[in-house]
Amino acid sequence: MSLALDRDQVSFAGALGDLLDDLPDDQRPHALTSGDRTPDTEAIEPLWRRLALGMGVTGLPLGDDLGGADATWREVGVVLEALGAHATPLPYVPVMLAVRALERVDSADARSLLSDIAKNGRREVLAVDAARRALPSALPRWESGRVTGTVPRVLGGDVADGFVCLAEADGTTALVHVEAATARVAPQRTVDLTRHLADVQLDAAPAQLLSPSIEPGSFAEIAALGAAAVAAESVGGADRCLAITVDYVKLRHQFGQVIGGFQALKHTLADVVRLVEPARAAVRAAFEALATGEDPVRASTVARLAASEAFVQAAGVAVQLHGAIGFTWEHELQLHLKRAMVGQTLFGSSREHRLVLAEHLVAELAGNDGKVA
Repeated sequence: MSLALDRDQVSFAGALGDLLDDLPDDQRPHALTSGDRTPDTEAIEPLWRRLALGMGVTGLPLGDDLGGADATWREVGVVLEALGAHATPLPYVPVMLAVRALERVDSADARSLLSDIAKNGRREVLAVDAARRALPSALPRWESGRVTGTVPRVLGGDVADGFVCLAEADGTTALVHVEAATARVAPQRTVDLTRHLADVQLDAAPAQLLSPSIEPGSFAEIAALGAAAVAAESVGGADRCLAITVDYVKLRHQFGQVIGGFQALKHTLADVVRLVEPARAAVRAAFEALATGEDPVRASTVARLAASEAFVQAAGVAVQLHGAIGFTWEHELQLHLKRAMVGQTLFGSSREHRLVLAEHLVAELAGNDGKVA
């Protein structure tokens, strides 16, 4: 299995990077988060349309019959790395989670939503608690065409057009669709202003039943995609922190010489590289598993752990080596540092992921092919 990008993927990544590098000032993360607030729907709309409609990123894994690019989930990983490198405040992760959930449903309604996401850039987000890596014990309840309940900490909840929601229905877990206009959405402020989070309250909201029952393993796979997606963004952010720090230490002088020549700083940056490159490989492996249909849980767990550690270290070192300027709001490092901190809390804590990985390793040693009962 090759974890290197092929020529088309390298070209696609380059085009994405160029687009994000050359954004108008009012579409850059600093401008969008000005006023110490998370950008609203109106603020992100121009940039979202450029990516969703201009670059077709929301339809990448979907077939051309749905208006998609007929690519794979590997290309989704490429997009996530680019968005992470630029600290882009868009709800791409929850939209792709919704796509993954809708792909598992064989119905005309699900296909219609997928087509709308691919062709029109509809922000259909998956309404799940972004802090969890396992299905909660209490879900909203669907009955007689309406759904009632609260879903906390929904990624992209405050800029969504609609919600794909897991709900309890006659003792099974159903998949339903709710228009955002019929829900009560309470934005939740975090230290990371580029990450949209909201509590979504459904009070007998009209709901479209997409599937009366989904497979028990579906949520684990969707949560694995969430962990892999955050890992991909983290690798992009870590790589960016490393790159701008290397450039900076080549310019800054102290004691009459460039500080990049100091051996201690070289070793510090080498330690960051030692974390970032294995994390990148782990992320590529996770999206390979998602693309090929293999069990992605273990691969995404490794990616999430490796990438979160790399991002926190890269951002911390970058702030330290930039000196006083690294602590200022005007510098992009403050965005990356905050994303690194919040990213550690999404789709399970690092402790939970270590426990999952330990369970897989124990099962493997027991001759269970790495499968956890």
